[in-house]
Amino acid sequence: MKKRFISLLLAMCMTVGLCTGLSASAKELGMTDAVAIGAQPEPEEEQEPFKVYLSPSSQFANPYINGGNEEQYMRQVAVAMIPFLEERGIDYVLAKEKRAIPESDWGNILVLRAQKAYDTGCDLYLAIHSNATTADKAGTVSGTRIYYYTKNPESLRWAQITQRNFIYPDKSNILLATNDRLIDMHTPKMPSILVETAYHDNVSDANWIKSHIYEIAESLAISVAEYRDVVYAEQAAQNQDQTQNQTPEQPAATPDPGLSGLQTNVYGPIYGIKFSS
Repeated sequence: MKKRFISLLLAMCMTVGLCTGLSASAKELGMTDAVAIGAQPEPEEEQEPFKVYLSPSSQFANPYINGGNEEQYMRQVAVAMIPFLEERGIDYVLAKEKRAIPESDWGNILVLRAQKAYDTGCDLYLAIHSNATTADKAGTVSGTRIYYYTKNPESLRWAQITQRNFIYPDKSNILLATNDRLIDMHTPKMPSILVETAYHDNVSDANWIKSHIYEIAESLAISVAEYRDVVYAEQAAQNQDQTQNQTPEQPAATPDPGLSGLQTNVYGPIYGIKFSS
């Protein structure tokens, strides 16, 4: 009986030594216990790239005082935005060019653009225009006007970011404006702004637009990227808060092997040995 008991004790010691050796080897290799027993980390989900819809003016009938028209130069700005967006990891959809369409169809074009922005999963809708005042005041008004949709707080936030970043020379003349009746405001289902870059019936403003196409484009792209970064940072903070507020899982209770029954550890049963009195 005594010899049998000693044999059982030796068997137990050998098993515990083997388990300890395996654990030590895993630690020496820089492996966690989970990896050591074959568990694989879950792959992180890839986030869809942020996407903006670019809607340059289709108003080719709006002439610049120094030659050309609104559709011509605002499409140049939109196209010039593309490399600036791409280098910031932002995707885009550029509205198709619509030349020689009657003015009566301009509204329908904008409705279709807003639907296209929704169908393609755009996060923002950017309308790019130049401005003009009434004939009796032509040439006397200047500056940038940034319209936002009053029923969408995110539209205002993006407009404020754009106002801060826009490069019009007179910063005090970059103003926020509202007109919810504009199709570019109330039709898109995502945050939208309409940027009237400057007045094309003012010689100084028209010259400034033509000579700053790429600078205007870059400042608009910077504002899109800044808005994205703010939104993503807020989402990350919310996700972190939700994770921290989750109730942690309670570990399973470890059965007390006592002096009888099946002896167990993290690696499973030890030889299925049963103790008897």
